[in-house]
Amino acid sequence: MTFTTESRIAQSYAILILAGQIIIEDVPNVGNLREVVQQIITA
Repeated sequence: MTFTTESRIAQSYAILILAGQIIIEDVPNVGNLREVVQQIITA
């Protein structure tokens, strides 16, 4: 499965990370999800 920065799930995980609720390691390592979330939070 391929995710983009526009994927709702990636945006949701990014919001949780920015809110301090989870850390990047909590994001499932499925497809490129973790990498996309990293891109969102560092943009």
